[in-house]
Amino acid sequence: MARILFVSHTPRGFGFGKVAAGIADALASRHVVRVLGLGPAMQPEGWTGESCDPLDIGCSSALRAALRTDGADLVLLVGVNVLSAWQASNLQSQK
Repeated sequence: MARILFVSHTPRGFGFGKVAAGIADALASRHVVRVLGLGPAMQPEGWTGESCDPLDIGCSSALRAALRTDGADLVLLVGVNVLSAWQASNLQSQK
């Protein structure tokens, strides 16, 4: 059973958040899944993720903190492709 950190750039009720919620629910039947929403919190929101500094591009500090805390086996990024690529590159360079 893999530990998966699923990251969405928007809250559950919007765009990428809807996609993330559907995929995360399907994966949760076989894996331990934590969803980290990096977008602004919306009410009522089932998951919002850690708050981050508005000057922190892509909330990369919140993403790194979640990785350190959870020790995920796999990270899935759902969102704006340029931002996802930047986050993946940034995380890889800080291993």
